[in-house]
Amino acid sequence: GVLAMRKIGKTPIACAYNLWLLYRNPQEQILHSSASARLAEDSVLLERRWIEIVPFLKHLKPRPRSISKDRDNVSRFDVGCANTALLHSPSVTAVGITGQLPGTGASHINPDDVETGENTLTRAGRALLLKRAEEYEHLAFADADILYVGTPHHEESIYRELENLGYVFR
Repeated sequence: GVLAMRKIGKTPIACAYNLWLLYRNPQEQILHSSASARLAEDSVLLERRWIEIVPFLKHLKPRPRSISKDRDNVSRFDVGCANTALLHSPSVTAVGITGQLPGTGASHINPDDVETGENTLTRAGRALLLKRAEEYEHLAFADADILYVGTPHHEESIYRELENLGYVFR
């Protein structure tokens, strides 16, 4: 994972990494998760914009609905060159950490700023947040990677607890 202060560019770097994964393998299934669904959707929208304007990513653009059943909305999309019949989940999905995580599977999970000042105010809030974060392990396919990017908001940050569980943060 990557820990850094706010506004340093963690999210765009994570989005670029996700698009690199899809560029290399269109069958990847990526899960964006943030403190809220809106923030996760913002990351998905950023990736969609990059696919539209970056020439070497244009092949990832979802196929038109008139010729396919590909998903393409604010919270999920399929890349156009993927064989979607083989995908359990969309190529890219956005969900808040308190949203509907079960039922989603991913080959890459990107928890982005899941910790906030509000959800870490109390010990019970931090425990719930850590329990939700541990759910990512159950959503990950075999050989999946989980890349946390965030800013600690409490001295008992869940990122420190995740280090105790084997995650490495820089």
